[in-house]
Amino acid sequence: MSLTRFDGHPRSGVRPRQAVHDGEHEKKKPRPRRSFTPEFKAEIVELCRRGDRSIREVAQDFDLTETAVRQWVRQAEVDGPGSVTG
Repeated sequence: MSLTRFDGHPRSGVRPRQAVHDGEHEKKKPRPRRSFTPEFKAEIVELCRRGDRSIREVAQDFDLTETAVRQWVRQAEVDGPGSVTG
């Protein structure tokens, strides 16, 4: 007598869970770390201080993260006037 191998539930045409979710929610690739000169940071801080545009707008215009620009502005406030953000 020969038995047929049974490996779980009968096939219903439903794809396995992993196959359903592959690519469904693509993860954002981390942005490569970039470095900026103190002069560039100082210019960005000055643009933010003028008040013509919000920090968010300045960050978007220069393809920067809003978090980085906020940190530069905060650091410039701590360092005082005339300092170059490092």
